[in-house]
Amino acid sequence: MKKAVLFLSLVVFFSLKAKSQTAEEIINRYIHNVGGQTWNELDAVKMKATLRQNGMNRQLTIYQTKDGKQAVIAKIDGKNVTQLAFDGINLWQTDIATQKPKKLSPEENRIFMESFQDFPSPFFKYKEKGYAVKNLGTVTKDGIETFKVSLRQPAIYVDGEETTTVSYYYFEKQNFMPIVIEIIKANRPDIISLGDFREVEGFYFPYSISQNLYPISIKEILINPEIDPKVFQFVDPDEDKKESK
Repeated sequence: MKKAVLFLSLVVFFSLKAKSQTAEEIINRYIHNVGGQTWNELDAVKMKATLRQNGMNRQLTIYQTKDGKQAVIAKIDGKNVTQLAFDGINLWQTDIATQKPKKLSPEENRIFMESFQDFPSPFFKYKEKGYAVKNLGTVTKDGIETFKVSLRQPAIYVDGEETTTVSYYYFEKQNFMPIVIEIIKANRPDIISLGDFREVEGFYFPYSISQNLYPISIKEILINPEIDPKVFQFVDPDEDKKESK
């Protein structure tokens, strides 16, 4: 009988311990498991990936840097096409019709700048950025027991209206890895699924990503590679015309 009582006590203890996990404890476990303080040594990554879209495979090269610069370049009909890039000031892409660089709208640029320094994760030094986190309890997601944690970024004003980005992360209880992210930005939902985490030079990255049902398969990840700054830089296509006048 004493053994039975002891067993029940342990069950209750671990159950209460799981429920009492704070958002900060969950985040700290996650950061520790994917690289810990070595994240301070991560200056940039370069990823080679395949995007499955409309029944076709599209080859992607993805760049991200510590200072917020990003670029996603697709190989289309043998040509490199910048699908999205940010040089620290300008958010831009290659115009499909003209094949020239084109800035995105000021609203899109401002919304993007809200989180452009979230590399390698918005949870890294989240307090310094003024982000608020909360443990919303245990949730079953895609058949897996998870901790649901909300992350709220400071409000910004876009076209005179207050806009807040709130993300919901579902951390698998066994290894504290996020398997689903739901992002609500400017009232637009974005759902990202993550899986197949692998170690690369002491860091752990998901090699399987699905964003809004479009699967992305990571083929290679390079840590702190040399990156040509021109990859990010917006060049005004009308500048030559201005100089020639």
